[in-house]
Amino acid sequence: MAFRNLVGQPGLRKALLTELRSGTVSQATLLAGPEGGGKQSWGIALARALLCPSGQGEPCGSCLSCRQLASGNHPNFFLLEPSGRWLKLEQIREVKPKFYLVSPGYERRVCLICEADRMTSEAGSSLLKLMEEPPVNFFIILTSSHPEKLLPTVVSRCRRYVLKLLTAAEVISLLKNIPGLSEAKLDLIARLSRGLPGQALALAQDPALAERVKLA
Repeated sequence: MAFRNLVGQPGLRKALLTELRSGTVSQATLLAGPEGGGKQSWGIALARALLCPSGQGEPCGSCLSCRQLASGNHPNFFLLEPSGRWLKLEQIREVKPKFYLVSPGYERRVCLICEADRMTSEAGSSLLKLMEEPPVNFFIILTSSHPEKLLPTVVSRCRRYVLKLLTAAEVISLLKNIPGLSEAKLDLIARLSRGLPGQALALAQDPALAERVKLA
């Protein structure tokens, strides 16, 4: 996933590319927005760009780092998600020592924490300690649908971006290459998805979509 593959969010796209090209990316970035709004996709794109040695903002897609991340086995990329209902202290503790290790040929390490507002208080406190004294060349990307549930001290250490809802035209652009979607289906999805790319993609795979078009 690269920025060029993502739809919408022109302000976020411009800001992140500017930071990447100028070397001013914050060591802690918070991507906030509604559930299904594309936060994880943007987080992965930022991680790929940070880990790609091209330094051009957009990940090149062809270097070893890009290929490893695409295949899910990059030694310096860490993805944390809730285990069940919560993201627990044990999950932070398990990967935390790896943040201080540098793999041969790589300088940067990136940890993407999805649904960070579901961290337990103990996990949040452990993350805060890491953010207070982060390792060199280490970047944390948090995504959250409810940033108000995060520790204020965690939020204060992040550069925060809020993802906007997609326009109907952007939703259609997102889906235009999916086979079998007629203009009527695209228009219906654009209305029903409420500007959420995750919801739009789910509707595109809904077996009952054709029947819903007839009833629309």
